[in-house]
Amino acid sequence: MIADADKMSVGAANSLLKFLEEPSADTVAILMTEQLQRILPTILSRCQVISFKPLSPENVKRKLMEQELEPQLASVIAHITQNVEAGIELSHDEWFVQAQKIVVKLYEVLKLNSLKAMLYLQTDWFTHFKEREQVDRGLDLLLLIYKDLLYIQLDKKDFVVFQNKLKEFETHALHLSPRRLAEHMGCILEAKKEADVQHESTAVDGTACAEFAGGIMICMML
Repeated sequence: MIADADKMSVGAANSLLKFLEEPSADTVAILMTEQLQRILPTILSRCQVISFKPLSPENVKRKLMEQELEPQLASVIAHITQNVEAGIELSHDEWFVQAQKIVVKLYEVLKLNSLKAMLYLQTDWFTHFKEREQVDRGLDLLLLIYKDLLYIQLDKKDFVVFQNKLKEFETHALHLSPRRLAEHMGCILEAKKEADVQHESTAVDGTACAEFAGGIMICMML
């Protein structure tokens, strides 16, 4: 049984592929993942995919609050993972706590001053989001902010994740056109997609992924 199969290195995935091509008659391999699209197609083609319906963010948030997480943090984590245990671990992860602050600050700088934003990327983003998984987490957090802006524009404020930033987001949402908002969200999704593509190459490390994500965010300033 392999948990988080999507996080395997290319070398490990290739070794697993060899095993799957010639499995023992009495052996069953179970791969578990929340990111099916990140599993190599050659591995997927040799597996039977069984999907389980994930918990809704509302249910995850409720379960996290039952573990005495404060509502705002529980809400953010519930939109990052559907795994309650992983969510509890995140709540105690100092890196994740700092990551939230950096992403919110980056958003604030992005909408105010492009030069300051580029400087902030160099001094804070690149130094904190070093590995591919960290870059992906940072992009997820940034995407949540822009989704909040979309919910505000659609008059669905109850769906806003960063309720502690609601007043500030309301002001920005009024001055951001739906087209521009869609472009920002598209940039972030493109960065996530490219990070996945780069992960499949053994020649690309986490720093390169972080720099690419930074480049995508710079395009959001234009």
